Amino acid sequence: MNPDVQTSRSQLVQITPLPQLVPSRVCLSCDVCCRFPEPNSPLRPYFTGEEIRRAVARGMAPAQFTDLDGCQVSVVPSPVSDGYLCPAFDPVTSHCRIYDVRPL
Repeated sequence: MNPDVQTSRSQLVQITPLPQLVPSRVCLSCDVCCRFPEPNSPLRPYFTGEEIRRAVARGMAPAQFTDLDGCQVSVVPSPVSDGYLCPAFDPVTSHCRIYDVRPL
């Protein structure tokens, strides 16, 4: 396909931010988006390129992402139980280290 056509089409796409669907108090009381039974779980959070940049600015390692333009995060083995964790999840405090910039 002609690169100029691809550029024109991509410029036509408008991205509208979505409001948070789950209230913060509910989100903070649950860790289902943070813990996974296997490393390639389809439930791992997907980060857009912009969400990756914000997460990296907050301390997440770029190596946790296989594609800095957008991808599912690479999870890490849990130090406290079986399974895997989102690398932004602190299992000691059960809090997300990037909560205010997390993907929705």
